[in-house]
Amino acid sequence: VLAAAIAAEGNGNEQTGNEQTVDGFDTGWCTVDAMQHKWMTNSRRHAAQVDDGQRTPCSSSDCRRLRRQMVDSGQLSLFMHHMWIGGFLIVGAATDATIYMVRVYNSTTRYSDPLDHVLRHRDAIISHLNWGCIFLGFHSFGLYIHNDTMSSLGHP
Repeated sequence: VLAAAIAAEGNGNEQTGNEQTVDGFDTGWCTVDAMQHKWMTNSRRHAAQVDDGQRTPCSSSDCRRLRRQMVDSGQLSLFMHHMWIGGFLIVGAATDATIYMVRVYNSTTRYSDPLDHVLRHRDAIISHLNWGCIFLGFHSFGLYIHNDTMSSLGHP
């Protein structure tokens, strides 16, 4: 497909009039459809790699107890390596999906799509996520205060 697209466009020196931009960014020889496909494909690939990468530490170690992993530095290093890689892939998948939603997605042609419903209710979703974060933050902070108070009073 890539060779056919390059051959159809020539050597790239002449202007064919088929150049397209996405929000002012020149896509070069790529069409807007190719850019859409690239962003969604990257997002799905990163998400699949996260699924594989996050499963590897547990399947390779038969999910040993955490106190055993703290003694075995090789096992702990392998576990943390896969967790970090999985975290980076999650960020990559979210980034590519966000680029697709912000630059490419057209709600007028895809009305009543599941993504369209999410985008139309994003304010309510963000509000609920905000309240959830506040709830978890206050309770985590409360546990820290409780534990510090108990240890300062001499209680275990």
